[in-house]
Amino acid sequence: MGKLGLIAALIFSTFVSISAPQFAHASTSDTDLALTMSTASNQYAYLASNSSNNSFTSLTLEAWVRPTVYASSFGVIGKEVAYTLYSQGGYWYYALANSSGSWAGIYTALPVKLNEWHHIALTRAAGQNVANFYIDGLLVFSSTADGAGTGSIGANSYALYIGDRSGQTNGSVDTNWLFPGQIDEVRIWKSSRTQTQIVSDMNNFGPTSDSNLVYYFSFNNGTGANDSTSGAGDLTLMNSPTFTDIKSVNTSNISGFSVVSFPRTYLNSNGGWTVPANINSIDALAVGAGGGGGNNAGAGGAGGGSYRGSGIPVSGSSLIPIHVGTGGLGGSYATHGTITYNGTNYMNGQNGDSSTVTISGTTYVGGGGGGGHTYWGDNYCDNAHVISSTWNFAGVGSGSGSNGGLGGYSSTNQSLANGASGYQDSITGTATYYGSGGGGGYMGAGWAQGLGANSIGGDGGNGTVGGNGKPNTGAGAGGGPASCTDGGIGGSGIVILKYKNYFGASVALSVNPKKTTKSSASTPITATTTSTGTVTFYANGHVINGCNGVVVSGTTATCNWRPITQGQVTLTATYTSSDSLYSGSAVAP
Repeated sequence: MGKLGLIAALIFSTFVSISAPQFAHASTSDTDLALTMSTASNQYAYLASNSSNNSFTSLTLEAWVRPTVYASSFGVIGKEVAYTLYSQGGYWYYALANSSGSWAGIYTALPVKLNEWHHIALTRAAGQNVANFYIDGLLVFSSTADGAGTGSIGANSYALYIGDRSGQTNGSVDTNWLFPGQIDEVRIWKSSRTQTQIVSDMNNFGPTSDSNLVYYFSFNNGTGANDSTSGAGDLTLMNSPTFTDIKSVNTSNISGFSVVSFPRTYLNSNGGWTVPANINSIDALAVGAGGGGGNNAGAGGAGGGSYRGSGIPVSGSSLIPIHVGTGGLGGSYATHGTITYNGTNYMNGQNGDSSTVTISGTTYVGGGGGGGHTYWGDNYCDNAHVISSTWNFAGVGSGSGSNGGLGGYSSTNQSLANGASGYQDSITGTATYYGSGGGGGYMGAGWAQGLGANSIGGDGGNGTVGGNGKPNTGAGAGGGPASCTDGGIGGSGIVILKYKNYFGASVALSVNPKKTTKSSASTPITATTTSTGTVTFYANGHVINGCNGVVVSGTTATCNWRPITQGQVTLTATYTSSDSLYSGSAVAP
């Protein structure tokens, strides 16, 4: 992409000076940053023990997480022998200690998913020997409150850690527990949040002034500052972890255009992403998340639906709220056999969440894909719930545009085991499939293993669980591969915006202080540019005769000017490009 410059050389000691072109950028105040840590650099954050992070009876821990490596273990939020959310062997755990420091750790059997944002939360109400674990706002696991039982949660002098865990005996850092990836929107409450509140927390910035909110680390200010007004202390950052924007901006794939991708709901105090100044239209793609696969040789999840719009009118500097759907969880008899959500048995895969983008007051929806159904209908896997033993298709996305591909399901007609293709789009400059279906599970000899469509839907029968849908594609997950095995997790959705770059240069015009002389001779005025278009020249604010809309030839536009007055003359010029690489114009001065 050529750099725009406008340099006008004015004869008779009159000259024009033009500043460098200005790219359009979103407002810096609308940024959504996440704490980004590398295990190779021993990066983490901590806060010394104080009255705000000690002695809980009720407790809620929340965070958005995006791990990038299957480390043998890593900590997310933790205070040694008190409370912690962590992972071991690729699965989520939590631990709550009693006042004597006794705890064991509770295995949830819920898998950690890499390179994809998920919201996790743990709640425990005062006096209750029950802890609830949530993923993406869904209650997916309930068990005991570990060592805390019905009493108070342990209090001690150990520090509070984000992205690590303290040592077992003296509270020093344990480098075997470093978090690999990104953590964001960390909240610690001295109350037990309801499911409705957790859903609100994960999808909204704040609150900051709730008296029960002890700590809130949004990280949007690029530090470890506590955003809550009721807690005490800020995080100390060790070994210089970085802060990275949730969104990505690509200006190289499509000449003259910026493509902004949002892999997760965009959370900041403004309530969304701000349109760059001078932009008047935008293209949008909103893809809902894929459904989870059914367990026990179940059907694959459907891909998320998608909305695609071009040339949507916008106003520069206006706000666009972004909500990105999270993938549906796969059916699991072992973990979820006695839990229902909205009347759906957890042997079936869960529906994916919709993605939405609100532009100029209109909300566009990419619907979430339906969860895959479980095949096996007797109570071999689940004594608590008996479901129909008939074959079922997975649901489809409910977006206002194209629907995602159906999930596959196994049967004697083996061709139906594969997931269906979704929607193909080139908004990013590269043709990409979105919302493809997941493959169906299989039941041994003579049954087909379903394949996810376009290599982004999860395969049925991938190891001991159904394959996961590819992150940020809205792909459906694969069904469980065999009897009593879990379905995969649907791929998260995505919102992508594209707009034509604005290169409106700021132009400053200067005139030599010497007076011009009335002359019958014509004086050529020349503007030199690096792209095609037209130039109009002015003398004392009036268009110079014959100098209106002079077409740039090669790299110059020339007008013959005959001064008709004596004295100092103010010369100005406007330049409008016809180059397809950008929109906008340069004005002098």
